[in-house]
Order: sequence, then structure tokens, then C-alpha cells
Amino acid sequence: MYSGTNSPLRGVAFGAGTFVAAGNGVIRTSSDGVKWTKIDLFGVALNAVAYGGGRFVAVGDKGRIWIQEGSSWVSRSGPWDVNLKGVAYGNGHFVAVGDNGAILISPDGENWTVQRRGMEDFRDVVYGGGKFVIAGSAGTDGIILYASTNDKLGNLTVSPGTLMPSFDADTMAYSVYVARGTDTIDITAEPDDDVNAILTINGTQATSGSPFAVDLTPGVNPIEIVVESQAGTTRTYTLTVYSVEPDGNGALISSVTSVPAGSDTTLAFEFAGTLDGGTVEIVVPGGWSPPSVTPEDPGYTTQPAGGP
Repeated sequence: MYSGTNSPLRGVAFGAGTFVAAGNGVIRTSSDGVKWTKIDLFGVALNAVAYGGGRFVAVGDKGRIWIQEGSSWVSRSGPWDVNLKGVAYGNGHFVAVGDNGAILISPDGENWTVQRRGMEDFRDVVYGGGKFVIAGSAGTDGIILYASTNDKLGNLTVSPGTLMPSFDADTMAYSVYVARGTDTIDITAEPDDDVNAILTINGTQATSGSPFAVDLTPGVNPIEIVVESQAGTTRTYTLTVYSVEPDGNGALISSVTSVPAGSDTTLAFEFAGTLDGGTVEIVVPGGWSPPSVTPEDPGYTTQPAGGP
């Protein structure tokens, strides 16, 4: 079936019910692969197109990148004016490849960083099985590279304290409560891909499986744990450490501040601090069940109140 253009087409992709073909000075779109609509991009040589994250991204010569915004296409200047020959999407990122060993990565198709430069000429890239695979040539020899996108943690422990909730690689936020006077906490993190991934804690590179000491101040201490995969994708875990003020004060934080009468809602409370011989008082309306005790609760008392 003829697309209705005399210009060479070099790449095609499908997403959100639409086919997109890209080539010399033109983009073609179709809902069925039979009837095509032409979009002229005069003087632009496009070599490949991919769909991901809700948009199409096309790459071409001189580092030019075109992205879909609604029904329009807009041009973006890449970080390197090298000819780009292939693009793919996977694990929340676009990867573009091209001449001079170019490998570029972007989380959204707009903001790109150069992951690699070299002497090879890369021609195409695909995503599958948790990795990007790149094909090209080095002199007269063919070359295939691959890079894992595994940016998850495999394990996370702290000392002192206990992670809440228990560690799960897909859970991104945790809390830890420590006793009064605790001035450091040791964080031991292990990337799931502990051979290729890079681990940083609060911006400093850390060693997989080795305790990393973080200084604490009284109150709330946010800590960022970032895993960067071999392919350059990143995943950020947050750990909030609550350390009591010197006088033993704390704060009761509720995820729900009010509940309509007769509703079946659960009120969840966190105490940011350590009780030094004190209590947390929770007023329980009539007809409500009293708070349940978990091992992490610092203690509480209840005082019945009037109707719900």
C-alpha cells in the first residue's frame, strides 16, 4: 500500500492506535496502516521513530529530535549534533543511538543526556527482556552491545531501627524511628544488579552491601537512595528517619484529619518522635473501635467522646 510520499521513509512505530512513519523531511501518520496523513518537515532527515510514555519521538541527522505534542510535532535540539540512526523506549526511558558511538538517554523525549561516545557507528536499538540491545559496526566488524535497565534495590536494611513498611523492591518510601540521642544511622543497600548498577545515598556513591553512615539531627531526616542502571535509568527510594528532640517532644501526624459520620474509613496515625515515658492521646468517637497496637506504636491512651 502506497503511503503517498516520494520521500524515503526510514522508520515506523505504533502506539496509542496510530502508526507513525518517518523519513526525509516527512512524517506520515495512519490509524489503519492503509490511509496516511502527511506532515511536512522540510529539510529534516529523520531516521527512526519510537513510541513510549504516551508520545512518539523521532530522531535524525545532526542530532535533531522531534517529539509529538498532541496533534503537532515540535523540534528539540539534542545534546550532541551527531547523526542519530535508531531510537527505542523501555522501562520509562527513550534511548537513541547513532554515529561516533552515540548513546543518548531521556525519561521523556525532551531532556537528553549523553551516556556514551566512541568510535563505533550504531544503527539500531531495541528494548526487551529488561535490557536495551544496540547493533552497529566497528570498522568492518559488526558489533552488538546491551545494557540492563534494572534499577531496583535487591535489599535494604538499617541500624538502629526498623524499616516501616518491610522492604520490597517496588516500595519507594520508608520510615524509621530511632531513640533519643541517636546521631547516626547505618544504611545497607544492595542493588538487584549489584554488578552493573551504581548506588548513591544522599548524592554520595556507596558500596553495595556495606553499611553507609548518615548523620542525624533531632527531628525529621530525609534520605535519598538512588540506583542507576547500566543503561542509565534511575530509581529513587526515600527513607525518612525520625529522631526525637532533646526534650522528648514529638508530633502526631494523621493521614486523615476528619471522617464523615457513618463512614467506613480507617484513621491512620504516625508519631514523629520517640515518647520518653509519655503517651499519645487519640480521641475516639462513640461507635468507633479503639486504636490497634502494632509493635512500632510508641504507646497511646484513648478517651471516649460523644456521638460519631
